[in-house]
Amino acid sequence: MKRCLKAIVVLTVICTFVFIVTGGIFANDTYAAGDEPIIIPIPIDPESVNPHLSVVSTGEMPAYNAGSSATLPLSIKNNSSYTAKNVKITIEPQDSTNFPFIFNQLNLSKTVDSISGNTTKDIVFEFDIDPYAKEGIYTFKLNYSYANMYGNAYTSSEYIYIKITNQNTPPKLTVSSISINPETISPGNAVDLKFRVKNIGTLEAQDVKITLTGLRSDGFTVNKSTDVKYISSIGAGKDTYVAYSLIASNSIAGGNHILEVKMEYKDKKGNSFTEVNQVFLPVGKSTEGKPGIGITNIKYPEGTLSPEDTFIVSFDIVNNGDGKAENLKVTLSTDREIFPKSLSTIVIKSLDKGETKNVSFTLGIMKGTATKNYPIGINVEYDENQGNNVVKNSIVQYVGVYIENNESSGDDDEEEEGSKSVPKIIVDNYSFEPSDVAAGYDFNLKFSILNTSKQTDVQNIKVTVSSDDGTFTPVNSGNTFYIESIPAKGRVEKEIMLCPKFDAPQKSYPISINFEYEDSKGNQYTARETVSIPVLQSPRLMTGDIFLPPEAYVGQPLSISTEFYNMGKSTLYNLMVKAEGDFQVQGSPYFVGNFDPGRTDYFDTTIVPNAAGEVKGYIVFTFEDAAGKPSEIRKEFSINAVEMAFDMPTDVMPTDKMPEEMGGGKKFYENPIVLGVAGVVVVAAIVVITVILRRNKIRKELTFDE
Repeated sequence: MKRCLKAIVVLTVICTFVFIVTGGIFANDTYAAGDEPIIIPIPIDPESVNPHLSVVSTGEMPAYNAGSSATLPLSIKNNSSYTAKNVKITIEPQDSTNFPFIFNQLNLSKTVDSISGNTTKDIVFEFDIDPYAKEGIYTFKLNYSYANMYGNAYTSSEYIYIKITNQNTPPKLTVSSISINPETISPGNAVDLKFRVKNIGTLEAQDVKITLTGLRSDGFTVNKSTDVKYISSIGAGKDTYVAYSLIASNSIAGGNHILEVKMEYKDKKGNSFTEVNQVFLPVGKSTEGKPGIGITNIKYPEGTLSPEDTFIVSFDIVNNGDGKAENLKVTLSTDREIFPKSLSTIVIKSLDKGETKNVSFTLGIMKGTATKNYPIGINVEYDENQGNNVVKNSIVQYVGVYIENNESSGDDDEEEEGSKSVPKIIVDNYSFEPSDVAAGYDFNLKFSILNTSKQTDVQNIKVTVSSDDGTFTPVNSGNTFYIESIPAKGRVEKEIMLCPKFDAPQKSYPISINFEYEDSKGNQYTARETVSIPVLQSPRLMTGDIFLPPEAYVGQPLSISTEFYNMGKSTLYNLMVKAEGDFQVQGSPYFVGNFDPGRTDYFDTTIVPNAAGEVKGYIVFTFEDAAGKPSEIRKEFSINAVEMAFDMPTDVMPTDKMPEEMGGGKKFYENPIVLGVAGVVVVAAIVVITVILRRNKIRKELTFDE
């Protein structure tokens, strides 16, 4: 009953309101003339009719790499039932100080005429990513401004996130493909030095300054130019050639001369970099009148001498060079116990090419000379004419004589025994196996210990093998031997396994052999001998992948290339790179010369397949180590070559039909066989044109001369 009464009251109120608004429409069927209905607007909350806009999530965060051009597609959804009009979407970074993107200002905002309720519109922002951008996740703010159908204006915003990765490496310049003309330089002659400067980084190098250092008056000097070159920029993976005209001094020594290429450059951010590479220039010995003096056929006493003896040292002075030596002066250098009994200096006015002079000296030994080995130095000084200059040269060679003092100082046997000479033990011979000692590898050292005394035995001998600088260590043993005794003029052989440090630089190292011993009366003595062991570093030439084109055609040139690196600790000498296999090679082998540790270079060449099918070949690296031992590394590659020529099937082009009738009524250019053949011809033409243009470019760069 109560519910019915409430419903009646509500209905009465509504009817009264409608009657008042319509001006009594229920009381009169028509309006009075000129009367208009009165409309009373009902207030509406703007938020209740606000179109709500947002980005539709794809479930994955957009990711881009630094240095790339990117497009950011966004789907904007109207999440309400009200239409959004005049929509403007603006994107801005949350942190403007750490912003890795490069926008076109015209693309910072997008406009959409309208987005109906519960529908989606797609927009795209385009931007470039800074190549130097740091890796990380960056925040963007999207700002919306729009209106609804009633003219109400609204703004809103939301955040989106973008992931940036950076695989770029800074610019890094290196010298490769060195060209020297002529390959062997003669003193006083000009030489053209060209080399390629390559950027092996992924970012551009700018403001490049190249400086050639190591120039000097008695070596190489720049010919009519400066030692500095400038290059505006070198792109990532790009290279450019640099050329210098040099002159070798008339007095330059033969052998390899080192010049340094200093490269200073910047990246786009202004960061500075410096690289220094070495260039080796081989200088041959002058063949114009250069003498070559040598000492041969040396004769001297090899037995034991005594005080007050006289002996002769004789030898030949020979000129093995191509020019005359003048004002030769021959002398001997000895200890004071040995004195000349003939002229102490012999002068030879000149010695022509191939001429030999015999020289002899008579020497005496002073009374009371102690027992030991005495060195004698043979010195030859001479003049060499080099143009208008006279150059002083000298050579030295040593021999040794052993003197033993057996004089007695008493009359009875006991005094005579006590006055005998001190017994000496020496290392008179040694060898090592293998003959080439490599760093980090074991070798066996054998040596012979000689008691030089003619009368006295030695006993209780302790032999200690040591490396003063720690280069060598014993393997599976100690470094000390015990020998019970060695008779007079007796000999004992010993051996020890040693291992040099793996990082020992390539050179000769001393090994000390120390003796502690006694004579027959228990008198104690010590002695020390030194032997020299040359240590070699094993060559480690590493090669990269061989780059081949995807297709090859018989009779058509194709380019192959690879990089190579010296990963060892020793220089590779006379390095030569070439290609060989079932093909023709266009161009000559690449002579690198001396290849230093840590250096990188690049080899490319052009080959022409001879027959269809699999074409196998090798890139061959040959070089020598410091001992002159040759080595070879062969890098195999293969590629499939196809024929360029073809035979047209007889059922495709009958002799009594026009080309338009080929292929069952199809036009000839619609036939798939013809299209396939035409495609092959086009690809082949592109390959040939590319190779020709590349060779012309390289030839122009090589002939560039500043």
